[in-house]
Amino acid sequence: MLKPQPIFLEALSKTKGNIPLLVKIGYFGKQKDDLNKLLNAIHKYADGVCAINTIPAKVVDKKGKQILPGSPVRLSSGTCGATIRWAGMEMAKYIVDYKREKKWKDFVVIGVGGVVTPKDYFEYMKVGVNAVQSATGAMWKPSLALEIRELANK
Repeated sequence: MLKPQPIFLEALSKTKGNIPLLVKIGYFGKQKDDLNKLLNAIHKYADGVCAINTIPAKVVDKKGKQILPGSPVRLSSGTCGATIRWAGMEMAKYIVDYKREKKWKDFVVIGVGGVVTPKDYFEYMKVGVNAVQSATGAMWKPSLALEIRELANK
């Protein structure tokens, strides 16, 4: 069971001044009690949360051989892009619902994970996030933000 130790967050919150502090977290799956505890700790000291980061997975070829170069440590790596959209959406929806339940009006939720098309952006916005972040999608398609803006302005 997770027991958040927000010492670092507390220290940051005291020194950040007017700079917003957002905490990026990973996928929690069925560990909702742990996620709730973490969200409560984050809410106490930060302005919001970005969820999710990558999801660790073994990166192997069809024969099970390690693909990424380096030591055996590189067998497992963070996976990203469209492959993890389901997890990002699941977390975004859960956190937005939890935020509403707690009546945290000023708590920012940024949806992240698998945003590779404008449709992905609009799906995140439908669940109620305050903003959407794309990393892999923007890397592979530098015009992604422009496409989203053009569709949003129609």
